[in-house]
Amino acid sequence: TALRGKDGSEQGTESDADATEVKKEIEEDNNDEKKPIDNQVDEKDKLPSDKCLQALAELRHARWFSAMASNLPSCVECIRIMRDLCRRDLAFSCLTDWTIELLVERALYSAWRPLNPAASLMRVMEVLASGVLYDETSMKDPCERVETSPIGQLSTQEREDVTKSAQEYLRLMHFRQIYRVLGMPMEDAEV
Repeated sequence: TALRGKDGSEQGTESDADATEVKKEIEEDNNDEKKPIDNQVDEKDKLPSDKCLQALAELRHARWFSAMASNLPSCVECIRIMRDLCRRDLAFSCLTDWTIELLVERALYSAWRPLNPAASLMRVMEVLASGVLYDETSMKDPCERVETSPIGQLSTQEREDVTKSAQEYLRLMHFRQIYRVLGMPMEDAEV
């Protein structure tokens, strides 16, 4: 956290209390030497700041996930299915893991009741099929101070492909062909 700039260049959601605690800890550690941290470490021994800031963002994402998404029924299962779908379907491969987690959590949080895994997947596909990706203001990153959208990096073609694919998958689920969405062979019904 010492890499965060005083001007807020890291855009994290760390509270001011956390920042002051870190500053106090650093000051206590440096009371004897009275040198800033930057002077204590050689340039060649420093970690790359962009990687460290990215790691801090990942920590915020993990904290958010444990506080928000892990408590929702069927959320973790639906995220796993969506990640598998991103590996199998080229249209969904443009979505990052963080975008999937936010999308699934928002879709299930806005549902009017707890859903089972199949209904959760259908709810996520309904949200994607409705064209939510076309409006960048529809999803905000809850872990950043500056308003950023996790879907901002998607091109118009990628948004259209994901929406079209979600509409096709939703149609398959409504016609009881969820096995095709999951990439499984059809099981013969025993009479």
